[in-house]
Amino acid sequence: MSFFVSSLTGGKPPLLADLWAVKSIAKLYSPSRISADNNHKAKRDQCVENFATILGLKDENGGKMLQTAKTMHWPNVMLGYGADPDKTLWNVEAHPLESSRYVALAEDVQKLKQKSDNEILYIVKSMSVEISQKAIEQGLILDTKEWKKRWPEEAKRREDEKKKKKT
Repeated sequence: MSFFVSSLTGGKPPLLADLWAVKSIAKLYSPSRISADNNHKAKRDQCVENFATILGLKDENGGKMLQTAKTMHWPNVMLGYGADPDKTLWNVEAHPLESSRYVALAEDVQKLKQKSDNEILYIVKSMSVEISQKAIEQGLILDTKEWKKRWPEEAKRREDEKKKKKT
């Protein structure tokens, strides 16, 4: 998706998630993850090459060559993070004709604007804990008892591998 966005914006890097989202990542288990494979880097590199070629991001003459950018973050703001931070989000206002989701976002932003950096950081950490707990409950965090219950065959395989390594 990042490459697709870049192909539509003249090769510019896509926006990154806001800092609060980056800081509240929970690594989820997937039985078909490519990162568990020994050839992960080669597969990833080939995938990057394929997308860059297909989407014309290697075309230096066409003006869409994939670009690099420095990640920016506004000081003292938990929102506004990435190659081109969106400065408009802090100015979001609820409008009666907007969707209920947008109105809720505007209300949340107004509440956040009243908080100190430490209060915002506490909210982010709380969200991270909540997200991780929900992922654990769903058996999506590797090697937890909930994961072992949801993925018994993979849990047994991993346990057998650990035993082999010890002997």
